[in-house]
Amino acid sequence: MTLKRKATRTSASSSSRLSRGEASASQPTHEAPITLTPEDRRASIAQAVQRRKLVFERHFEPREDLSFWRTCQALQFSKLLEERGKINQDLVFEYYIDREFRNTDLPVVRSIEVPITPQIIRDFYALPAPVEPCAYQAYKNHEFRLSDDTIARALCLPGENPWETPRQKTYLRRPSLSPSGRCWMYFVLGNICPNSHLSTIRPEIAVLMCLLAQGRYVDIASIIAHHLTTASQDPYPNRPIVFPHLVSDLCLRLQIPSRSSDKMISQMDPVHYKRIGVPNAAETTCAAEVHEHDDAEMDADVPSLRDQVSGLAAVVTNMECVQMETLRRVDYLIQLSQTLCTHHGIPFPPLPPAEDADLPPAAP
Repeated sequence: MTLKRKATRTSASSSSRLSRGEASASQPTHEAPITLTPEDRRASIAQAVQRRKLVFERHFEPREDLSFWRTCQALQFSKLLEERGKINQDLVFEYYIDREFRNTDLPVVRSIEVPITPQIIRDFYALPAPVEPCAYQAYKNHEFRLSDDTIARALCLPGENPWETPRQKTYLRRPSLSPSGRCWMYFVLGNICPNSHLSTIRPEIAVLMCLLAQGRYVDIASIIAHHLTTASQDPYPNRPIVFPHLVSDLCLRLQIPSRSSDKMISQMDPVHYKRIGVPNAAETTCAAEVHEHDDAEMDADVPSLRDQVSGLAAVVTNMECVQMETLRRVDYLIQLSQTLCTHHGIPFPPLPPAEDADLPPAAP
């Protein structure tokens, strides 16, 4: 008896599809890749750039009473802190579009090249020339280390753990920052390493903040140029547009012509000291005046308090004298009673133990 192999449903269905001229699942389909013309590619990049978020630089009002402000003045960061003019948004977009389209560090905006190098940034912000090695670069090269305790002492409030480790990544918590640490956070994340995320701080940003708070030299012009490059090369579609003030001001300095249709964006408000946990100078002065007034009132009340204390001491002394005289009289009566009982042969009851052994002799 000969056994016949039964055809499976899969093979039957496959043969039926092949008979109808359909491609099987095992056979790959080769589609021609979509090639965009340069004009279409530039238009696609332009649409993506115009949808991206702008992260503006931050400026600060003068506060000579803050260590943050005094350290920035010593590091010659004055132009990074001051208020700037409006932003030509169209020039900024054209800069990023051409930089990404041609993948170059020398983009062309309206037929004019716009180079932004560390030296140009240094000259624009009047930053000091590098006379010593950059402390931040030395840290990245593992030439020295900064412990977590050192960073916490420079930036955070005392008495709490400022670090958290979600998903095996260490971050510095924003609520643990001191008022000076919060100023450094807004300065670094707005003017050096732009980032709109302010809830937690990456360790490398915390190190940069600590080095600046310590007054050490950091080549921030090279850091700014590096972030300009990475903002154009990052494949993440929602990456922000950084340093719009710098790009717009440098384009205007090169006398790139503006158009009537260009959109101008106003400067952001300065960093609100009180909102980020730093008391206003007026409140600090008022609090100091209140403390001085209280101290003056206390100083004025000192003579009267001394008189009251002297009077109270006199009363206590008089009470002690009265008490001592009373004790002498009681002791005399006890001795007289003991003598009479002994003379008449009457037993004298035992006395409780004396509470004070240093009594003066009884009066005769």
